[in-house]
Amino acid sequence: MPKVKRVTQFDHDVIIVGSGFGGSVSALRLTEKGYKVAVLEAGRRFADSEFA
Repeated sequence: MPKVKRVTQFDHDVIIVGSGFGGSVSALRLTEKGYKVAVLEAGRRFADSEFA
């Protein structure tokens, strides 16, 4: 397995906690205005097969 460089410095204008409806729309609108946005989500990941 290749070595992965650990990132110790971040450059974001806004950090949004939660990628639900409000968080995802906020992230979209802010990126459209040119902000650097990070979204943090604690929920589990879903596989494509779990969606209808």
